[in-house]
Amino acid sequence: MEFKYPIIIIISILIIAGLTVFLHILKRSGKYSGGPRSADSILLMKIPEFRTARRKHIILTVIAKAALITAALCTAFLAARPYVKENVSVGVKKRDIMLCMDTSFYLDTLNSELIDAVEDIVKGLDGDRFGISLYNSSSLLYVPLTDDYDYVIDKLEELKEYFNLGIKLDQYYGDYIIEHGTLSAEMQAEYEKDIERMDELSWIGIATSQHEYSKGAFLVGDGLASCLYSFPMLDLEDRSRIIILSTENAEEAGSNPVVDLQEASDLCAQHDVTVFGLFRGEAAFENSTGANGFFLRDVITDTNYEEAGKELRESVEKTGGKFYEYGKDMTPEGMVKDIASQEAMQVKTLSINKETDTPELFICILGVSVFIILIANLFEVKSNGKYI
Repeated sequence: MEFKYPIIIIISILIIAGLTVFLHILKRSGKYSGGPRSADSILLMKIPEFRTARRKHIILTVIAKAALITAALCTAFLAARPYVKENVSVGVKKRDIMLCMDTSFYLDTLNSELIDAVEDIVKGLDGDRFGISLYNSSSLLYVPLTDDYDYVIDKLEELKEYFNLGIKLDQYYGDYIIEHGTLSAEMQAEYEKDIERMDELSWIGIATSQHEYSKGAFLVGDGLASCLYSFPMLDLEDRSRIIILSTENAEEAGSNPVVDLQEASDLCAQHDVTVFGLFRGEAAFENSTGANGFFLRDVITDTNYEEAGKELRESVEKTGGKFYEYGKDMTPEGMVKDIASQEAMQVKTLSINKETDTPELFICILGVSVFIILIANLFEVKSNGKYI
């Protein structure tokens, strides 16, 4: 137990002690001030009834004075405001997690496996919000932050289907047509079904490819910055904010982004948003499957592997995040598991130091003291109302 204003107790004790001593000295040095006198009072002291009454008077007086001093001290303690400090848990600090993905079909393997791994994270969330932002030459808020995890899983499955269909149309059907000139009868029915489904999903590619010929493709800086500002109440709510960014960080040659990657990561750092970068790495620069012209087009980039990796690493680390390279003994599943173990992704319990007033003890003692004073005075009074 502590006191908010302990100085009140110190001052009160000094005053009470001073008054007690002063009144005691004053009483002992008091002079006779009138009233009847009695002779041979020594004889009166020998009367048993008088001795009993006198002993009763002394005891009750001492009790009443002690209770009065106790009541005064309790009043001082109450005025000093007694309290206790408690560390109280007030809930869990929720997280906002955004998946920011390049919609390029050249990241097909990374994106498809990444979606499978991210679904495991989503299934394990409890009260956190999850969203998805897509980018290429332009950005698309594919799933605004939500805690409807079934909806998020459905949209991730739709997105995975889109990536897989794009590669299948270009590589599976395209390669066959290049080699044989036309599709077989068996493949034709399957192709028509796939192309029909791709038409239904083509809005994703259309939305993220606006002004591609004037702005260029794979604009990771624009994508990251757009994802950052998809967080609602960015500077007004105290929430942990995380972005999982997938990219090969290889803008099309001659691109004209609004924000480059360094500027976008600076913005994330300023707003305390942690970015984890998933880099396709050498696969994007050396072993990338080229478009055969049936469904996709080749994109020329003047970025090399070392520069792209170094820039992405520096960018995410300045936000407090971590850099991962796909293909360097690291799968998307391993990346996501490691991301989930990072401090920024941990659920944090919120607690506050609470001060609780605790006057109960002193109120009880004060009440008992007043009660004792009243009882002592009642016993002191005779039935005729006069003091003994």
